[in-house]
Amino acid sequence: MDIDIIKSTDRITTNILAVSFIQSDLVSDKVLARTVKASIRAEDGETLSDVFKYNFDIVEGSERQREVKHRFQLMSKASGKYKNQRVKLVLEELVEGSTKWKEYKDYYYTLNISFTNDFDDF
Repeated sequence: MDIDIIKSTDRITTNILAVSFIQSDLVSDKVLARTVKASIRAEDGETLSDVFKYNFDIVEGSERQREVKHRFQLMSKASGKYKNQRVKLVLEELVEGSTKWKEYKDYYYTLNISFTNDFDDF
């Protein structure tokens, strides 16, 4: 079973990136559940967002019902040091029988946050 995303843009322009994950097939005797964790990372490996962890184990429903949404919150360093750089949404899966994670898929974006919220003090 695959986990994909519905990608509506390749640019990140605010400190929130809403992502829809899709579980390709229903879990059954032949299709195992898959636990993934996802985060946005810079090319140098620096994590720039919260980490979303989810066990995709949906056993019934249409593709729309197998959609899981998450809003990634980007850290302030994303609009500082990493502004206008290419970043990637990295999906990792657990290596069977261990506590290690390995990269499963990645999706590239351009970090294009115009400004951070400087108005909180007013």
